[in-house]
Amino acid sequence: MANLAIRAENVGKKFVEVMSRYPDDPSVSEAILHGAVSQTAEGIRVIGVLAVKDGKVKEAMDLETRRMLEYARAIEGFRYCIDVAYDVVEAMGVIEMKSPV
Repeated sequence: MANLAIRAENVGKKFVEVMSRYPDDPSVSEAILHGAVSQTAEGIRVIGVLAVKDGKVKEAMDLETRRMLEYARAIEGFRYCIDVAYDVVEAMGVIEMKSPV
């Protein structure tokens, strides 16, 4: 257990370092959720949610990829996935409907 605690602390320190090196850019996106942290059978899972400004998807992807590559270089076994999705209002607009929320 001590090893897990040390790894968790090192990951936390890496998060602070990465966010200092690659801070949020409010002209590109707004963090809705910086990180929801849970445990899985494989380890720790962190989910972040960003609201990306119109026309800024590439910039947001570049920033997140730079962050993820920093983690991948420092954390053995690190894996990441970046998903891009509509919010419900945008999705309803695609099918020419108005969202009730």
